[in-house]
Amino acid sequence: LLGWAVILTLPNVYEARAKIYIDSKSLLNPLLNELTVKAEMEDNVSVITQSLLSRENLEKIISNAKLMAPKTIDQLASSTRQNELEKEKFIKSLEKNISVNRSGKKDQERNTYTIQYRNENPKVAFNVVHAMINSFEQGLVLARQDDSYRARQFLIGQIKQYEHRLELAE
Repeated sequence: LLGWAVILTLPNVYEARAKIYIDSKSLLNPLLNELTVKAEMEDNVSVITQSLLSRENLEKIISNAKLMAPKTIDQLASSTRQNELEKEKFIKSLEKNISVNRSGKKDQERNTYTIQYRNENPKVAFNVVHAMINSFEQGLVLARQDDSYRARQFLIGQIKQYEHRLELAE
């Protein structure tokens, strides 16, 4: 009976979870086999995963997931210190309750990641995971753009080399 009383007093905890598959095989890899600056999406994914849990990103998630109630300018001016303490509390909560893990164990599932967050409010849990996914996608898009730029520069260099060789051969 005492056990049930304790269980009924515990707050509900909701978990939002998302699985993300990342195709780490660049379409340009066959062209770049000789290149030392080869596009390595696995390295990019690792960096993106670390940056997801960075303080700067957690602050963005607090803003994007609307975890802190918006305040008027007067309220902000009078309670700046309180806002900083509240923000710090949210950051600590996010650090404690967010996890980003590689979830695939087999070769074909190695590029599967799980993002999960627990909170007493189901909407907050959903919004945090949604903001994390958006941040993850933005990081991957930037990484892909960088890879494409480097591949383009490599190909331009190769074309110039072959043009030069042709000129010498003539």
